[in-house]
Amino acid sequence: MIDVHLPGMNGFALRDRLAETSTLPPVVFITAFDEPETRAAASRAGAEFLAKPFTGRLLLDTIRRSTPQA
Repeated sequence: MIDVHLPGMNGFALRDRLAETSTLPPVVFITAFDEPETRAAASRAGAEFLAKPFTGRLLLDTIRRSTPQA
């Protein structure tokens, strides 16, 4: 999980940096600021998106959905 609003570097920039340096694991962006532009950016990044607050069940379901099955 990566929070969209991080101090110093936003979550999208962190995801891009990780993708440049290693194999990128599945990403779930989380934020308390649910805006259409943010959802679209998460979609373009190939990531899931959750708006805070969210339930533990929703978090687990989202992680399962974003994780490739072995």
